Amino acid sequence: MSEARKEFQYFIISPVYVVESLLDFLRTEFAQSAGIIRDPEVKIMKIDEEETRHVPILITNLELKEKSLHLLKKEIAEEIDIISLPWKNEWLLTRTTTNLHENLREILSPDILEYIPQAFDTIGNLAILELDRWGEISEIVGSMSEVQNILSLVGETIIKLHKNITTVLRKGGNISGEYRVRKYEMIAGSNQTSTLHKENNCMFHVDPTKMFFSSRLSFERNRVSSLEIKKNSLILDCFAGCGPFSVQIAHNHDVKIFGVEKNPDAFDYFKKNVVLNSKRLIGSIYPFLGDFRDFYNSNEGKFCLNKTDYIIMNLPERVFEFIPDIVPYVRNDNTYLILYTFLKSSNPLEDTELILISNLQDNNICVKEIVQKRIVFSYSPNQNNICIDVKIRKKN
Repeated sequence: MSEARKEFQYFIISPVYVVESLLDFLRTEFAQSAGIIRDPEVKIMKIDEEETRHVPILITNLELKEKSLHLLKKEIAEEIDIISLPWKNEWLLTRTTTNLHENLREILSPDILEYIPQAFDTIGNLAILELDRWGEISEIVGSMSEVQNILSLVGETIIKLHKNITTVLRKGGNISGEYRVRKYEMIAGSNQTSTLHKENNCMFHVDPTKMFFSSRLSFERNRVSSLEIKKNSLILDCFAGCGPFSVQIAHNHDVKIFGVEKNPDAFDYFKKNVVLNSKRLIGSIYPFLGDFRDFYNSNEGKFCLNKTDYIIMNLPERVFEFIPDIVPYVRNDNTYLILYTFLKSSNPLEDTELILISNLQDNNICVKEIVQKRIVFSYSPNQNNICIDVKIRKKN
């Protein structure tokens, strides 16, 4: 990977600097090289946000086909100023920042403000705040009722700053339970938690209070759906959720995908999302309701035996428990496995590789090649979400 590509990748996964519409365009147009004549080099210009309300992003060595230039301007015209510097082949993109702390600084004291995150996740028209230390604020303000007032103020400020946000939620704990659902507290806006989320040219019905869904995996879903997948490949999405991996892969490739999901609510949304994107899909998706281990006894499971080309395992809390259950689907020559896991380690990539290889070998699976391994995101200095792609086959 070239230095230019590294800078570009860092830019893509740093959404704090750019509006969501620009990110959507870059993920699709740039990542798939649609309309790109040569690879761009992207740099975030260092600006002191205390002194300016604009964050410039410099894209150099970029040439776009005329059609893509029109799409870029149409996609972001209302939110971003595009300044072309043709003599240098550079584009300067700027936008007005909507800094949450900046807008709260005159209302809340610094000792309270330090507990409020400057960034938050968005899913459709939902903003989701992570306030791990928020309970400590009651010691400063003296009562939980005042804490709730501050929470409401923060939520209302977010809605005021971001016209697309109608509901602000606070994470109420860790992902838990059989269906991996997180509890949320509504702190501002509408009580409606079901939303329509746009990601990588696809649309999704999502309700994070009923199913697992993370917008932080958008780059991963785009990466996987942009792999060079052969026509008519057979793909098994073992823990499909509401279908973000399956739908985006079928959007880009003429393949057959079996998506397995045991959460009835997520499964219903999965089916809705297949229908919602049906006119955009070139591949076929077959949702299956049930535990992944039950898939083996189904007609769909029998169809996949010994001939699955790609297996996606996005169940990071327990993924290694299910390694024995993918064995029947692995080909004798080559299957491409994409696996996500959580690992607390000072050497997360190396340790993940060792753990995976050990688990595969214990189940008579040979590792042909480690294609890639990367930290998707970190929860703390030693707590990481790891993705590893590996080519495997059954032992003779």
